[in-house]
Amino acid sequence: MIHRRPQLVPTALLAAALLAGGAVAAGDLAPRGPTQDAAAREPRVIEVKAGDSWESLATTAAAGDEIVLLEGLHRAVTLTGLRGTAQHPIVIRSRERNKLAEIAPEREGLKLVDCQHVRIERIVIRNARRAGIVIESTAPGTPAGTSGNIEILDTLVVSVEGLVEESGLLILGASDVTVRRSRFENCKGSAMRIENATRLTVQRVQVRNAREGEAGVLLLGDCDELAFDDLWIGGPFATALSIGVKDAPKEGERVAPIRLPEPVRGPQPAGATPPTRSAPPATPPASAEPAVASPARARVRDVTFANVMARSAARMFELGSCSEVRVSNSTFLDPRDEIFRFVRVPKERPPAELRFFDNLVAWEPGTLKRFSSLVEGATDQGLRLGPNLWWSNELPAALPLLGPEGRPFPGVSDVPQTIDIDPDLDDRGRPRQEDAKLFGRNAT
Repeated sequence: MIHRRPQLVPTALLAAALLAGGAVAAGDLAPRGPTQDAAAREPRVIEVKAGDSWESLATTAAAGDEIVLLEGLHRAVTLTGLRGTAQHPIVIRSRERNKLAEIAPEREGLKLVDCQHVRIERIVIRNARRAGIVIESTAPGTPAGTSGNIEILDTLVVSVEGLVEESGLLILGASDVTVRRSRFENCKGSAMRIENATRLTVQRVQVRNAREGEAGVLLLGDCDELAFDDLWIGGPFATALSIGVKDAPKEGERVAPIRLPEPVRGPQPAGATPPTRSAPPATPPASAEPAVASPARARVRDVTFANVMARSAARMFELGSCSEVRVSNSTFLDPRDEIFRFVRVPKERPPAELRFFDNLVAWEPGTLKRFSSLVEGATDQGLRLGPNLWWSNELPAALPLLGPEGRPFPGVSDVPQTIDIDPDLDDRGRPRQEDAKLFGRNAT
């Protein structure tokens, strides 16, 4: 490999290159100036050959540039500080539409640190050990230390195993991230692990595992304004959707798999937790204004799941501290253990709050152990059930086996749950029975 010192490209030479095909070799670029304006210059197409080092593009690529990966196997890369604009994002893509460039196995395949307005298109990442794609902020909330406005389109991540998170997509403190028309396969940890993120949009994404995995989607720490639409999760995951179960690990903290205590079936008896005696509060001075306690804040807030198809997970939902979570028009097939699991949350955090409506849940007789479980000290009273269709040939006879007698369904049912309509599902999990079409993924 020949490393060329970055040098200024003469104007005439650059113009000739643009007229000849618009491509500039990655090694022929000068470092990006501090005040480059994409509107004042022609965007460049920067070609990267298979095997070339391309980390230096973090300092040379400017708003509007396209980093084009030629066909072949490319080095894994960490790009720090890429700065596009809303009108002129920096694009990283394969040159050919039908021959995707591939990133070689490494700790992470493609890592963006403190990057803004970057679009990733049509890339394959295989056999990463920690994560296929990482989007990281070193100082979330600050202009220079936040990753945001990142798009991931038409991208495939396959087989992640060996280090720490073992995730297809790992988001750490980023905001305004969009993932569309992408697929994550055989990730031993979670296909998408989201920590401390705001304004995430996931659309038309497939998650497939042929082997055991921790979770399809894992939401940790403080997350807000997340939307999942047309999400397909298939395979023997321990959990399809894990929401607010843990805080995100602190920087430098070793990440260990989530291990929870064994659940206690059914609702907890009243008074199971003895009250603790606390010292009386100090009397404030007469002139002081009365203190106003701020409301408890859930870990994960304002999350929408719509048009989800999840198959064959041991449990479909694992719920910790979360609020304003809505699950609608979705289909959940063949859970191996349970639909919901509620975990105990810290006393300073509120428990799970979730609305579950217009969904279809179906399973083969004898496979589902229970509708829900409560880890000791947890509550399910934040779950509100709207109209849903629950179907198995073992219903209604199996209701006493799936939940407490007289109250088999968890949470609070706003309307009676439907258990007497056979949806007659096709091979893709879509109901053929007309009344059943009001429920599940194809209802919208």
